[in-house]
Formats: sequence, C-alpha cells, structure tokens
Amino acid sequence: MVRAKESKAKGFFFGILAAVSYGVNPLGAKYLYEEGLNVESVLFYRYGLAALIIGLIMVGKILMHRKVTSASSVTGRTSVTEPAEVAGNIETFNVSRGELSTLIALGLLFVISSLTLYCSFLYMDSGVACSLLFVYPVMTAVLMAMLYGEKITKATAAAIALSLVGVLLLYKGDGKTVLSTVGVLLVMISALSYALYIIVANRASAPQSELESSHNRFSKYLPHRATIHRLDMSAMKLSFYVLIVCAVSMVLFSLTSPERHLMPLVTGREWGYSLMLAIVPTVFSLVSMGISVRIIGSTPTAIMGALEPLTAVVIGLTVFHEALTVNLAAGILLILTAVITIILSKGNASA
Repeated sequence: MVRAKESKAKGFFFGILAAVSYGVNPLGAKYLYEEGLNVESVLFYRYGLAALIIGLIMVGKILMHRKVTSASSVTGRTSVTEPAEVAGNIETFNVSRGELSTLIALGLLFVISSLTLYCSFLYMDSGVACSLLFVYPVMTAVLMAMLYGEKITKATAAAIALSLVGVLLLYKGDGKTVLSTVGVLLVMISALSYALYIIVANRASAPQSELESSHNRFSKYLPHRATIHRLDMSAMKLSFYVLIVCAVSMVLFSLTSPERHLMPLVTGREWGYSLMLAIVPTVFSLVSMGISVRIIGSTPTAIMGALEPLTAVVIGLTVFHEALTVNLAAGILLILTAVITIILSKGNASA
C-alpha cells in the first residue's frame, strides 16, 4: 500500500512537471518570432535539438553499460553499487514494426498539436491560446468514456468544471475582446490532437492482455494497421522516436511552400531560445508525461495540465510584468483546487 501511494505520488509529480514545463512554450516561441524565424523553423529546431539531446543520453547509457559489462567480464563479478540498468540489460534503439507504427502515430499527433498551437500565436495572444488549449482534459475524459467506457467520477467532473472556470478567469475576458475564428479553430485542433496523444500513449503502455481486451468501440471499423501496439520501452526512448517523427514531419512540411522553408539559427540568442524550447517544454514535458500516464492514467494527467495556463500567467507576471488582477487570483485558486481535488480523489481510491 505504501509503495502504491509512493507510485501515485510519483505519477502526480511528473504530471505536474510535464504541465509546468509545457507551459513555457510561448516564452521561447515569441522571442524566436521576434528574431524573424517562421513557425516551421522554430518547431524543427525544437524537435531536432530535443531528439539529439535524448539520443546522446541514450548513447551515453549504452556506452556506460558496455564499459561496465567489459570490466565485469574481466573481473568476473559485478559491483553491488552499480545501477540496476547498468548491471542488467540496457535499453537500445531497437523497435519492432508494430512499435514503429504506434510511434509514428504518436509523432504525427504531437506535431499536429504543436504546429497548430504555434500557428495560433500568430492570430491571438499566446496566453489566451494556452488558456483555450486547456479544453484538452475535457476532450480526454470524454474520449476515454466514449471509446473505452471509462467512468467519469464526480471528483473528475468537479475538477474539470473548476479548472475550466479557472481558465476562463485567467483569460480575463471583459466581453470586449474579439477572438480570431482561425486562431480558436487552430487551438481546438491542437487540443484534440494533444488529447489523442495522451490516450494513445496511455493505451500503448498498458499490459498486452489488457490492450488486447480493451479495443475501443470503433476498432471494427479500422484496418488492422491502425491497432495500437504495446510500447515496451521507457518514456525517454518513446520521446526520442516521437521527436524524430516530428522533426522529419517539419522538414517535409517546410517543402510544401517557399514561405515555410527552414531558416538557419544565426545569433546566440536564437540558439539559446531554441535550446530552451528543446529542453524545457519538450524533453522535460514529453518524458514526464510518458511517466505520468503510465502511473496515474490519461485523464488525471490531462487534468494536471491545468497548470499550463497557470504557468503562462506566472511568466506574464514575472517576465512581462503584468498586473495581478482579482480574476487572475481567482483563476489561480480554482485551478489549484481542481488539481488538489483530483490528487486527493486518486489518493483515497488507492488507500
């Protein structure tokens, strides 16, 4: 029971980390736009640099494992102080054909979500866009109920309602602001893609027996290749391949129009913000989300995402020196209440 609670706490910690880190997306993107880079270039460097960072970490682990294995074969024993993953089998880059198809699907969902969100920044304030994006927990809960019959508990419904009201307050709508229809549509597509990403990532991490017995209600209408295959890999390896798919997708997308061509990073400022986007809202967020959905599931992880617009508000207050209004304070309080509600409900369920 203690281990179960510790595991739940770990899941919530990484869910919060994923949300907070993803919430800094506008900070780097807006500065790179000011430097003259287009959306396609910003996303390509974000994905490419993030994949490179994770790839180097994985290569480092493999080389370390080989070195330790070689030393152990000479001495005939393994040090008790070695990490378990070093003393045992280390994860490689190998994937099966079934795993590859699911990884490609995840990559395409993530790139669609990011591309539409970043494009929405061109039509509306980034803080508003990130606030509107938070409809994805609602989409996640509804889709899980529709596709897999997951029950929406009273605590989950209350948390969703509280967080949505909180987001509306963060938006600071005064009835005079006119939102761009194109911008709103882009954010809705981004939210739907993100919700589907979380669901697929969650289903792909389920035990094989559970995965085979829980095909969604529309599985019979889909070709066999559309089946979600179990991903027997770490969150880091999953993120690496998702980012590779994203980077390749952006290269191909950039070839569709001269206006979308990839632009080089010239200044240190451009490299700095690109690295920030690669590390914080990408590596940290993707890996943390992968860990969280495996422990606490799709819907709770999505609700933790309420901290994303909250992060945007904090950045606005600290970086852009925006005023703390009553609406902002009330919105922050409601969102924190929603997050605490879902954490307590899950904690009681596992007690």
